[in-house]
Amino acid sequence: MRRGIRAFVAIALVALVAVAGERAWRGDGASAPPQAPDRDDAPVRLPKAVEPAPKPVAAAHDDGPLGETIERLKAQQQAGPDDDFRARREALERRTAAGDVGASAELGKLMLSCEFFFDLGEDDVEAVLVEGIARFGKEALELPESIPLDAAVDSAKRVLDEQRKLCRGASGLELSTDERRRALDLLRQGARAGDAGAMATFGLHAFADFADRRAMIADPQAVRDRKREALRYLERAIEAGHLDALWIMADAYAEGAIVDKSHFLAYAHYYAYGQASVRGGADARPLDTDLLLYAAELTPEQIADARRRGDAIDAACCRPGDGGS
Repeated sequence: MRRGIRAFVAIALVALVAVAGERAWRGDGASAPPQAPDRDDAPVRLPKAVEPAPKPVAAAHDDGPLGETIERLKAQQQAGPDDDFRARREALERRTAAGDVGASAELGKLMLSCEFFFDLGEDDVEAVLVEGIARFGKEALELPESIPLDAAVDSAKRVLDEQRKLCRGASGLELSTDERRRALDLLRQGARAGDAGAMATFGLHAFADFADRRAMIADPQAVRDRKREALRYLERAIEAGHLDALWIMADAYAEGAIVDKSHFLAYAHYYAYGQASVRGGADARPLDTDLLLYAAELTPEQIADARRRGDAIDAACCRPGDGGS
């Protein structure tokens, strides 16, 4: 799923924390990345754990759209994945067991990308964001004050639409730490075989098998090694012209996850993603809306410079005839 500073974080903090409780760090469970420097002699900065949602939300006893949405999410969690999703997963398991490396990477992506997925409708998205912002403010939901509410809602809806294509029927999927570790190993297999999609997905979920912050504190060198591994795969995926790797790298810079935080480079990579996507037929308007989220911390001059950097990234990786694929 797309995480980072986009509006899905708001849904995660208000709705999924209420459903999943203290299990969820940032709305996508153990995938939350540490903010750790590359130097081996430097202390590891860990992700800020999400505090339990305020009681009126966590209890979900409210009247109104937000309470109704959370009750539906709880019902989805209790029911678990549907028969169609389980059949898709079982089919990939069989192909993986038969030695199909492509199926292995697809299975790893399915497992990690669909954990903590809940099938929110458009009205649910708006209810969660509108009431969540009204109660806790944009800052608590990690949304810049400059972002219009309608832009945040639009971005969140599109993120969920994209995730639904992969994760239909997966509501309530829960994985053990061992299952997350296996899913990462499956992605590694695909990455080593040259699958750029597996490389990008590994970068998105690189820390999925760290059960909690204590596990990171206990083994800071493992965190540093994982950062390097994830960055190497993301860079290779971008070199191969894989578009999703660009927005994943943008989020990495926005969060300070596997690279030092840089709003400038976050904007540049997402701008490159937008340029390449529009050439592929995507609508430029929603991409421009998403760029507002990355631009919130930048001056107009920095935005202009970031666009020039984004053009260079696009030319190097993704523009036909300019060195890209």
